[in-house]
Amino acid sequence: MPINEKAKAETLQGRLTCSIGLASLKKHVGNGTSNSNIRHLLIRKADAAMYVAKDQGKDRICVAPPA
Repeated sequence: MPINEKAKAETLQGRLTCSIGLASLKKHVGNGTSNSNIRHLLIRKADAAMYVAKDQGKDRICVAPPA
């Protein structure tokens, strides 16, 4: 759906929260990992850490366990 540049902004009220999962190249990817798998592995580990954060009560940041 195209964005209507002339549309008026709406005022929303409420609270926005987020859960974040973190993974880093140095700590979460082993040295034997091929270059083609690094991106997939980092995203998978960060995604798993995000779900741990959600399970612990939402609105948190969790770091994936080291490789």
